[in-house]
Amino acid sequence: MTFHAFLGILSAVITGLTIVKVLQGILRMIHDREQIKVYWVHLFWVGFAIFITNLHFWNIVKQRNVAGDVNIYGVADILWLPMLMYLLAGLLFPKFAGDHSGENRPFDLQDHYYKNHAWFFGIMMVVYLTNAGMLRDIITLNFDSNTLFMLVMALLYGTLAVTRNKWIHMAVPMAMAFGLIVSLFFSSNPSTTEISGTDYRVEQEILAEGFEIPWAIEVIGEDDFLITERMGGLYRYQKGELVKVQGLPNSKTYKTDRHYGGMMDISLHPKFASNQLVYYAYVDEEYHLSVARFELVETTAKDLEIIFVSNQFSAGSRIVWEDENRFFLTFGTGGSPKPDPGPQDVNDPRGKIFRLMADGSIPSDNPVLPGMSQPLGIWSYGHRDPQGLYFDIEDSTLYANEHGPMGGDELNVITKAGNYGWPLFSYGLNYDGTKVSEMTEEEAARHTILPIKYWDPSFRLAPSSLIKLKNSNFENWNNSFLMGGLAYQCLVRYNSETDETEIVLPKAGRIRDIAQLPSGNLVILIDQGTPGWLDKGRVVKLTSNN
Repeated sequence: MTFHAFLGILSAVITGLTIVKVLQGILRMIHDREQIKVYWVHLFWVGFAIFITNLHFWNIVKQRNVAGDVNIYGVADILWLPMLMYLLAGLLFPKFAGDHSGENRPFDLQDHYYKNHAWFFGIMMVVYLTNAGMLRDIITLNFDSNTLFMLVMALLYGTLAVTRNKWIHMAVPMAMAFGLIVSLFFSSNPSTTEISGTDYRVEQEILAEGFEIPWAIEVIGEDDFLITERMGGLYRYQKGELVKVQGLPNSKTYKTDRHYGGMMDISLHPKFASNQLVYYAYVDEEYHLSVARFELVETTAKDLEIIFVSNQFSAGSRIVWEDENRFFLTFGTGGSPKPDPGPQDVNDPRGKIFRLMADGSIPSDNPVLPGMSQPLGIWSYGHRDPQGLYFDIEDSTLYANEHGPMGGDELNVITKAGNYGWPLFSYGLNYDGTKVSEMTEEEAARHTILPIKYWDPSFRLAPSSLIKLKNSNFENWNNSFLMGGLAYQCLVRYNSETDETEIVLPKAGRIRDIAQLPSGNLVILIDQGTPGWLDKGRVVKLTSNN
């Protein structure tokens, strides 16, 4: 039995037991109508818990590429607010909590009130432990703000479930209420702030917000950008105003621990100034990676043409141009909890980097891969999830960073017909802590191309985006790579000459993309709920004050 199957069965068992609790409450109400005031909230809660647990259970059972239309994280994250209301009601109104002794004894409550805390605690833990990402974060002590907050909430409810100490029952609800008030009035990301480091000073300014997962940004001008929203939609930002681009096909995401796929990269044709052509990668309504191009007329997509359609789902995709005739496209996969063999299969598009003509056709000088008789769209293979892609036009070198499983993130120089090893070899571990394979580094060097840099499980980068700064206003960062660090919610600089990795913008949030402006300043995209759980997805301008 797999670990996921075990947790799925556990979810089903708790669901069944919770249904029994509901029936028990209904019978009590029928027997004694005076109890309706006490049990209606209880019934609401256990019913709501059944709903949440069932959704998560079926999400585990299906395990296929379908849209994660129900956001389990989003639904579960609101559990704590009505729980807090229930606690405060029991504290302020003893009879509400089941004390019918006729005396005003707020902390002498009936057994069912304490048992309810235990039920809530159990259901919260099931919902989150059956989430592979949450479990992985707990094991590795790598918490984002949402995970840490909900874990603390679960532990508080566990404490309330096992103790009847009146001071604890007084302090916990009040602390939770205070935390709610503080979080509503204080954001962790003011619109303008300064962050000082040892040799740099950066000012942050929020240009636009309200996104969920802003995934890619393309700069048209100093105050003119295109921004994709992973959950669907392309937006044009011009001089402080954000307008949705009309005329694009629908996209789909797939939900496990987080949303994947959806609307992904956006890229301007190298001759955009004259032809106004825009290319973008997205997962279509069949859950297959596609690439489309269109002419951008203000905020309307004209003459849209789908130039590439695959037969598989992509977890993440980026586009960069080699020249005005050819572009590269990444096709991300994953491996949870075990690696998928697809990246080594040249008949499977997953875990590959493609090289295509501007019209989506296959270049004649593409490689003929093992077992093939003619060139394919595939330029390199054996990748896991490359979410950063950069082509250096000065030396015609293609770079890609990619996610390892639990650690083992990589930065690679991409070469024609190169096999980059996944899942034959990895510096990371499976999410259950086991080795990805038994292949040694020495063996991998003989059969695959090793990265120019890797980060082992002690530093889980989870890289997103990739850019090499040149002639920017950040003098200390020039000629270094910048990338988002999703795991530690930071901006990371890597100097390939000195092999130095530095967190240059800590606690910034989950940075999805980075772009350099004509002025030499930077813009970055940050997910909602990071680093603070009330923070909105946003576009942030970074200005150097060296």
